[in-house]
Amino acid sequence: MKFQIVQNTSRQFYWRLVASNSLIIAVGVESYGNRVDCRRAIDLVVRAPASQFHVYQDFQQLWRWRLSSPGGQVVAIAGETYVTRQEAAESAALAAGADADTPLEELHDSGTAIRARWPPGTSGSK
Repeated sequence: MKFQIVQNTSRQFYWRLVASNSLIIAVGVESYGNRVDCRRAIDLVVRAPASQFHVYQDFQQLWRWRLSSPGGQVVAIAGETYVTRQEAAESAALAAGADADTPLEELHDSGTAIRARWPPGTSGSK
């Protein structure tokens, strides 16, 4: 599992959490004008207790999860929808397991790597 910060063609940054099988586990709910603010959003996910991840059923009767800050603002959502509540809960638990040791890489929308930092918040690479 790793975090990715992606810079799109509009020079905005967004983040996602990607599983080892390349499926997107979680995405941030907003984009940022700079990578520092994007990194701060990732730090919110890393520090969030499992109790802040909420599994719910959407209007199509599919299951999703979201991560809310203590103030109630949604910070992250599931990268996909799930047929069962159990699948959504397992995905949320995987996202809740992200920590300061979860690798981080930076990409352009094209998939080209900009740079990688291992783990987030450090200046060196692994």
